[in-house]
Amino acid sequence: MTVKLRASGWEYGGKHLPWVWGQINYWDLDRSRWRDVLRAYHDAGQAVVSTAVLPRVHDAGAGRFKFDASEPQKDLAGFLSEIQSQGLKVVLWIGPRDVPGVAAAGYTDAVLCDESALARSAANGLIASAPTLSQDSFPLPCLLGEPLMTSLTAFSRALQPVLAPFIHPDGPVIGLGLTQAPGWGP
Repeated sequence: MTVKLRASGWEYGGKHLPWVWGQINYWDLDRSRWRDVLRAYHDAGQAVVSTAVLPRVHDAGAGRFKFDASEPQKDLAGFLSEIQSQGLKVVLWIGPRDVPGVAAAGYTDAVLCDESALARSAANGLIASAPTLSQDSFPLPCLLGEPLMTSLTAFSRALQPVLAPFIHPDGPVIGLGLTQAPGWGP
């Protein structure tokens, strides 16, 4: 399939998708509102939506993550199905991300409570911290540290079977973005 980049968006398979779209976070809405919100979004002329898939939202403890309907608002497959039924496409932001209303930019407590995971200043050894859009401050993890990489690997592995049926061309997922959360390099 050929993808053409244009000033107004990209074209593929005879379809045009704009460069600009909005973000709707499924876990921040009551599930009973998903259909109406997505329909209104589509009816406003939008074709693509993005959503953040955060480890903290799906954390089930002990390195496990839940994406199922046992907590309806966190049913990622249900949200992706609803996106597809409304004729929309989706870009998923996977991993920690600074999103208003989510503590610690979506990092799990297991990572933030592990002293070995935290970034330290080379000058004085103090743990680095950062304010977020949620107005909380938290210790920054080392982005290449083993504890964070282990957690993100477990998150990715748990997420793969949920996403597989929804990847383009059979599903609405047309893009994946990785974390944009604050952190500190090695």
